[in-house]
Amino acid sequence: MIAMLSGLLGWNMGYHEGTGVWPSSKVAQVVTPEVDAEVTGAQVRDFMAREGPTLRETYGEGFNCFESAVLFVRQAHWGGMPAGLMRISYGDVTDHAILAIFTTDEGWMFIDPQTGTYLKLQIGGDFCGHTITGLWWMKLIWEPVEWEDMP
Repeated sequence: MIAMLSGLLGWNMGYHEGTGVWPSSKVAQVVTPEVDAEVTGAQVRDFMAREGPTLRETYGEGFNCFESAVLFVRQAHWGGMPAGLMRISYGDVTDHAILAIFTTDEGWMFIDPQTGTYLKLQIGGDFCGHTITGLWWMKLIWEPVEWEDMP
């Protein structure tokens, strides 16, 4: 029982550290990223066909959706693709993290990195049997640190 409670607490803390919100939190807005590289849908499919199986085989066992999405975003960035993390909110169950890449010919491509499935997402649509209530772009920013704030 203690191990299960510890695992649940650890998962919640990890989710919060990774996303900045608690699993059941409501988020007020969607911020889409600026795209500064031109990538085509064919290049994304080539990337997923080439990198997907290796990343899933190497890191997939035991990784949650957020960890998987972070690995794919990192690999895409190393390959020169402007990828980012999206969060799918359902309202009634735990949110899900996916990979998002903007293409010049197909617009936004959303991919579940754990399965390699390409997704068509919209508010009110269905994902894994649940109604989508929100789509959120994870935006990270650099902020200056004041020395007095340091431990």
